[in-house]
Amino acid sequence: MKNNLEISKNINELIKKYDKIFICGHINPDGDCVSSVRAMKHLILSNYPNKKVYALGTIPINLVNLASKSDEIDELDFKDSLLILVDLNDLNRVEDKRLSLCKDLVVIDHHIFNKDLSYLKTYYYIEDAPSATYVIYDLIKKLNLKINEIVAYYLYIGLITDSKRFLLSSNKETFEVAKELVNYNFDVNKIYNEINRIDEKIIKFRVYTYTHYKFSKKVCFLVVNKEIYLSIGLKQNDISEEISLINNLNYYPYWIFFLENLDGKVRVEFRCIKTKNVEEIARHFGGGGHKCASGCTLNSLEEVTKVIDFIDNLEG
Repeated sequence: MKNNLEISKNINELIKKYDKIFICGHINPDGDCVSSVRAMKHLILSNYPNKKVYALGTIPINLVNLASKSDEIDELDFKDSLLILVDLNDLNRVEDKRLSLCKDLVVIDHHIFNKDLSYLKTYYYIEDAPSATYVIYDLIKKLNLKINEIVAYYLYIGLITDSKRFLLSSNKETFEVAKELVNYNFDVNKIYNEINRIDEKIIKFRVYTYTHYKFSKKVCFLVVNKEIYLSIGLKQNDISEEISLINNLNYYPYWIFFLENLDGKVRVEFRCIKTKNVEEIARHFGGGGHKCASGCTLNSLEEVTKVIDFIDNLEG
């Protein structure tokens, strides 16, 4: 049985041990992932100012004005270093593959427990917490670490983006954490203004979504080949969050985005109503995530029908 207090101490000891620390999230990072990376970086620097800490990963179009740029590094930097992974529990989904050169590993996550990581004494997770930044805040409290305005700023961004502004996975504790974070001197209005800002390219993609979604027996879904988003001037990661556009459309219990990657593989975003479970479906196709929000990767668009048929034939 996990003991997060003991695990938090193990993590702190590793942070103290290494002078060089790299922080990274999952492929196709979202607001929670990007914010968790930066929150951890500034948390470590505010408590251990002599460390060299690097925030890695790409930034989607909707976050470029909210998040600081990622650090640029070369492969030689990874030796004798600590890697901290945030907002993921599958090592195959790490965005920067060079990080396998790091010597030690910490995982901080809020997805369903991955037994393949049970060997780690530094696997800190709160299953189905509203965001990875929520888990980081819990870690901070366990260790009585100092946080400043920058740390609080990023923790808050992750909390509101992954909970969809408290629409999902929110409870009394979620609002209590938010209340504590906004006591720090950062501009909350700026965050909401940026999150609400819509790039013209996104508007064009939304028009495409609303004119091309389809229905099966149980699923509302959209298939997007790479030519579509490239012709608009977007990257695949810029549009994954737009799945909410077909959220519960016509009361369908499942809604799915199939997004073709540049290499021809397909990123799948599953969502469902609370009485269903897409994590089990995603796991069937080699992915995972949360009960009502999960993902996987298919080899090609030819496999889309296989996923739809599988869901349509589920009992209930």
